[in-house]
Amino acid sequence: MSALRIIVYISCLFLSLLQFSCSTTKGLEPGEYLYKGSRVTFDSTASKETVKQVGTKLTSLFAPSPNRKILGLPMRLYWYNFFYTEKEKGLGHSIQNLFGEAPVLLDTEIAGKVDQLMENRLFNNGYFEPAVQIELDTNKQKAVVEYQIKPGPQYTIRSFAYEIGDTLIGQMISPYFRSSLIRLGDPYNLDVLKAERERITALLKNQGLYFFEADYLKFSADTTLGRHEVDLRMHLKENAPESDLSIDYIDEIT
Repeated sequence: MSALRIIVYISCLFLSLLQFSCSTTKGLEPGEYLYKGSRVTFDSTASKETVKQVGTKLTSLFAPSPNRKILGLPMRLYWYNFFYTEKEKGLGHSIQNLFGEAPVLLDTEIAGKVDQLMENRLFNNGYFEPAVQIELDTNKQKAVVEYQIKPGPQYTIRSFAYEIGDTLIGQMISPYFRSSLIRLGDPYNLDVLKAERERITALLKNQGLYFFEADYLKFSADTTLGRHEVDLRMHLKENAPESDLSIDYIDEIT
């Protein structure tokens, strides 16, 4: 970094700290809000275990990222506002582009998409009756998005079985049922189902079905029992290519 750039950097830092520490909303139009981040709150009926289990998975879905901070302050936003110019050249334009960062605005459309992603994430972890509500905490053109979570009960696995129509494949995987990753009494978890599907695929490939794909397997779930339990079945898809369901033999090399 050149000496001139270092001088400009330090000057901007002190100017920001001394004069513009409260100017993050400078230049916003009426009705626009600076996005300050998001938070998740859980319904009072949610257990501590539930909060611990899915809290991090939900916060990882937050979007967009708010303006970055330096020493706890959105310095790049301060610099952007202070040196803001519509000119495409000059010192102000250069500083704005090099050190500035445009304000990240509240976008309710994005918040709605995050809402849906959170419901999907809860469903994939066994919470089949989730509800997510959005509340906006606004003050002086600044906004925090709060996602209020009511996860509902978590469903557990009551039974699991392979129901493979293909006799050959059924015989090949039957001995490995006892070592299944899907265990009775465990909470429903889509990642575990995917891992089980990959495990079975690897076993079949090792036994000569070299072109078998995990996508040829699917699960069905029955949740009509009324006790927050699910009956799981693994099936072979009807449209799986016949050529990929037979053992491939490697010719002996002499």
